[in-house]
Amino acid sequence: MSHVAVLSLPLRSRRSLAPPVPVSRDSTAPQLRPSATVPAAPTPAGRPSRLRRPRLSVVGPAPRRRAIGALVAALCAVIFFGLLALTALQVTLAQNQEQLDRVNREVQDARDYYDRLRLAVARLQSPDYIVPTATDRLGMVPATAPVYLTPTGDVVNYVAAATGQAVGDPSSGTGAGRPQWGQVKEITGRAP
Repeated sequence: MSHVAVLSLPLRSRRSLAPPVPVSRDSTAPQLRPSATVPAAPTPAGRPSRLRRPRLSVVGPAPRRRAIGALVAALCAVIFFGLLALTALQVTLAQNQEQLDRVNREVQDARDYYDRLRLAVARLQSPDYIVPTATDRLGMVPATAPVYLTPTGDVVNYVAAATGQAVGDPSSGTGAGRPQWGQVKEITGRAP
């Protein structure tokens, strides 16, 4: 038998014999070290089995940035128009409140005017105004002993038939001769 001598070169010298590899993006990417691989599980015979790669499957396209951008733009538009609608609602409420305040002021002014007129009428009907006016301007003389007359039922019925008014007419009470005062009083409610 003949012996063949096999020359074995060190690892460095083997690399130096290989032709130079052009540098590309893939060649500069980090590579996994052999120690980083997961060791194979031993087979029942005690020998390590080869690593099996998982089966490859087709994966759908990754979500596009355009879809996310369109979603963000739509969301911003919805928020913008929502805030715009809220602003319009606030403006409408403020205008209506201003109108309501103006009407309330007008109602209060009318009630104050009505109260001033009633006070003026009460002053003109008071004895403190009537007696001096009657004695000074008209030359009347005050009575020494007033006589009060109480009408009988026949007299009341006769007067009622002559005037055409019923006996229980509301205008015959407070504010007689001014039937519109009863109507105004109904409108103002409990106010004097």
